[in-house]
Amino acid sequence: MFESVQINPWGCVAAGLAVFALGGLWFSPVLFSKAWSESVQAGGHKLGKPTVALPVLFTASIATAFAVAVLFSLAGLDTTVRGLVGGIFLGAIVSLCSFADAPFTNLLSARWWWIQWAFRFLSLVVLGVIVGASAPQRITIDNALEKAGQSIEKSLEGLGK
Repeated sequence: MFESVQINPWGCVAAGLAVFALGGLWFSPVLFSKAWSESVQAGGHKLGKPTVALPVLFTASIATAFAVAVLFSLAGLDTTVRGLVGGIFLGAIVSLCSFADAPFTNLLSARWWWIQWAFRFLSLVVLGVIVGASAPQRITIDNALEKAGQSIEKSLEGLGK
């Protein structure tokens, strides 16, 4: 039976903001900024400008959260645990694709690749958990009829008192 896509837009925004914050922490001096920038420069590449990178990461994080929410809604991943499992699954898919690209990234060090890969994997897990936890209760014909019946029963009970 056809069920419409139901997402929580505020949950998507929260998930996107969480990934943006994770990126800020991940690529900060507290974690991997030095190792990441050294590996980029060691490959003969120049670092980009944060004034360009940050808005792109912010927009991509929000857009990815909405895409994950639609996918999860279609798949019925509408709880925190299901979101976690879905995020790990998506992270695994991205990981496999990244491993396939690994032989072609020899211009950059393996350290750069691992830092990027781990961030993407963790980002998808965080997105999955937040999107799953914030997903609205799925409305199907069956549970809509059940709720309508319960509402009618309560109304009739109220009339009988």
